[in-house]
Amino acid sequence: MMRDPFVRFENKADAQPVGRTKIVEAFGIRKCPKLVEQVNGDDLEVRNNALSVLCDEFRNPYSIEGTIRVNIIPILAGMVTDNDYTTRLRSAHALSLVSLDSVGARYILEKQVIPEILLAVEDKSKEVRGHIYDCILNVTRLSAGIQAAVEYGAVHIFLEKLELEIDELKPVILRSVNKMVGCEEGLIAAMRNNAVQKCIALLKKTVIHAEKKGGNSSYSPKFEANIIVESAKALGFLCFDGRAKESAIENNAITELVKILKLKTNNSADVKAAITAAIMAITITDAGKIQMHEVEGPDIIMQFLYDESSTVKLNCLKIISNIAVYPPNREILKVDSTCILRLTKLSRSDESILAKHASIALKCVTWTP
Repeated sequence: MMRDPFVRFENKADAQPVGRTKIVEAFGIRKCPKLVEQVNGDDLEVRNNALSVLCDEFRNPYSIEGTIRVNIIPILAGMVTDNDYTTRLRSAHALSLVSLDSVGARYILEKQVIPEILLAVEDKSKEVRGHIYDCILNVTRLSAGIQAAVEYGAVHIFLEKLELEIDELKPVILRSVNKMVGCEEGLIAAMRNNAVQKCIALLKKTVIHAEKKGGNSSYSPKFEANIIVESAKALGFLCFDGRAKESAIENNAITELVKILKLKTNNSADVKAAITAAIMAITITDAGKIQMHEVEGPDIIMQFLYDESSTVKLNCLKIISNIAVYPPNREILKVDSTCILRLTKLSRSDESILAKHASIALKCVTWTP
């Protein structure tokens, strides 16, 4: 049966009313304002349903911009400490999603809501805390975000939480700290809050776990390998500063880093790259060179010249160039004929960067007074 082209609308005999708490999308320019009104309403069930819809909408850049124009950011920031768990969880999730968008991250900074957001790191729920950590990490992708996070005390707060937080959430905290120490104020705050010592303590803890298992199994617990990677990255980045190098030496960082390389575990390329990068940063100092000798570091580093990862090999070549300045280290490297042969072969590598640093390392090892 053909429809009458002049009939544009029709009534349904059994049409059902829309439920009071169901979130129905508005048309046109009312879409985002209506959703924000529902998020900010007094009805708890409507609010939480609207927050769920908002999280879905935040995957759409147009919805992010539209809701931001009607002031969604301060509303969400005020909800992360709400008495209702679902409200806290969904508002924190929404903030982590909106902060992934550059426009959303900038509005978080413009509205100066980071202090309110940071309050939620004390939440009892690991899911809420996780979303808050993600939000701050996303904001620190921007240079202005780093400055703002540091200004509002995020370095101090995150380093305090690092010791108490569950293992699952420690890597994201460390990644945020790593971002924030990129500015001088963040570095100073990190040093005041013992960031170097805390990174070393985390590395030491992983060694103890592995040794209890005989050093023959993968890292445990589940997130330990990620903790090693992020701790070593943070430590290495910190140690580009002279003050951090001194602290690392005083707290035997080289000892713990080399111990991890010695473990008979399933070290991933990321773990080895992060550990060797940290060693590279610390062994620029004379004390670092001496500590490498004391823990049999040269023997361990030579083994990784055969690693499949170009990054690991490059880091080890730079470490050899550093430590060969100390005569006892140079003697160990020179006496081991396989080291000279390997450096010679790498100096002819097709990878120009490897060839360059292998040549430098070879000159350092074969140098004679």
